[in-house]
Parts: sequence; structure tokens; C-alpha cells
Amino acid sequence: MDAPRLLPALVDGQDEAAVEELLVDLSMAVVVGKIITGLRRGTPA
Repeated sequence: MDAPRLLPALVDGQDEAAVEELLVDLSMAVVVGKIITGLRRGTPA
């Protein structure tokens, strides 16, 4: 992730589509991480 380039986009609000896409990607990664963690523990997420 390129944080220095991302922060101005968040502040300006000009690249809202890219920021929204990033947030979706992050939330998907969190969900996938929780599922993987749940599977490793042997319990459904």
C-alpha cells in the first residue's frame, strides 16, 4: 500500500472511488482473515 499517495486522496476527496475500493478490499481482507483464523481453531467463523 502506498500511504503517502493515499492520504492526500483521503483529504481532498477527489479520488473517492479509489478510496472506497481500498476500504472494500480492507474489509474483505479482514473477513477472510477471520474465516482463516476460525478454520485454524477448528470452529466456524
